[in-house]
Amino acid sequence: MNIEKKNLPTIQNNSLFYLNEPSSFARNFLYYIIGIGHFYTTTQYLETRTDNAYDSFLIMYVLDGMLQIETNGQSYDAPARSIVLIDCYKKHSYKALAPTEFAYLHFDGSNSRAFFNELTRSRGSVFQDECFPAHYNAILQLSNEIDQGRMPAEGEVSVLIHKLLCELCKNSAIKYAFKYSPMILKALNFIGNHFTSDITVDEIAAHCNFSPQHFSRLFKKETGVTPYSYVLEKRISFACELLSDSDDTVKQIAEKIGYSSAVNFMNEFKRRFALSPSEYRRKNRKNK
Repeated sequence: MNIEKKNLPTIQNNSLFYLNEPSSFARNFLYYIIGIGHFYTTTQYLETRTDNAYDSFLIMYVLDGMLQIETNGQSYDAPARSIVLIDCYKKHSYKALAPTEFAYLHFDGSNSRAFFNELTRSRGSVFQDECFPAHYNAILQLSNEIDQGRMPAEGEVSVLIHKLLCELCKNSAIKYAFKYSPMILKALNFIGNHFTSDITVDEIAAHCNFSPQHFSRLFKKETGVTPYSYVLEKRISFACELLSDSDDTVKQIAEKIGYSSAVNFMNEFKRRFALSPSEYRRKNRKNK
């Protein structure tokens, strides 16, 4: 790890603020730190970032005070004992509404985006969790060790980040399981395992032992979307990950996500994002 200490005028001198340049091995195979710290802020504290200005995901544990978060065009208040998740590849900002203490971790690597998407889908950008004390203590301990010159191995850091994300997602998965009936859970699992192939609503319904019409009604009632729309959403979401993370061509990505025609994929993608897949890749490429 290549750690560098930083200072900001809007945080107190007893704050910790470190940036890291991960190795190429960590970027390719591990979860890794971009930045870590423990802030005591003034009321003038403000961070504003444009798209791709800080390529990472951010998790913050608010110990005291209040932060106001702006992300995805929405505003959230994050009081004490709140957990905040932000996609720093996108435009965002956060500021202190009072003198505030928080621990934070800028991270990326491995399947960080998949974790981020699942957590924000099920829990939102600001939430509370029973693991709060254990998680922020782990971040504080790590930042203190770095401050004292004890550089952790990148593998150790990767394990810590993965454990943190898994524990947050475990509670998310429990709520997810209770949200849907066993039949719809069975359908969602089937779609999750087969959405990259040319599956049909009839096949999904047959897997659940229901008629297509009855299955479609129940699926939309519980999820809010049709089975076909859900499959498309899974495909497009996976396509976004491949465009950001891989060197696959647009045609290869179309084939990987279950489209028989690259033109159909490009048309659907542009309809959703008002960008072609190639334009999206230029704006969201991780290793530019």
